[in-house]
Amino acid sequence: MHESVRKGLPLDDERSRNIMQKTASTSFYVSLYLVLFASWFIDEFPSIRPSLVTNLTVGVMAAVFGISYLFYRNS
Repeated sequence: MHESVRKGLPLDDERSRNIMQKTASTSFYVSLYLVLFASWFIDEFPSIRPSLVTNLTVGVMAAVFGISYLFYRNS
């Protein structure tokens, strides 16, 4: 059980919600621009499959989510 729940505090407070909101919006915007740039340059590299670009975008979105979560949590 979570320590704050044992103390009688809510598990999801306002700061936690704000951190998750900032984290989600940051990772969404970064992945959105990544897809935009990839769609511009995909024609220059015919050996790259679109599914690879999609997988790369999802991976980068997950990495940005984790990094921005740690950044916003500690700031």
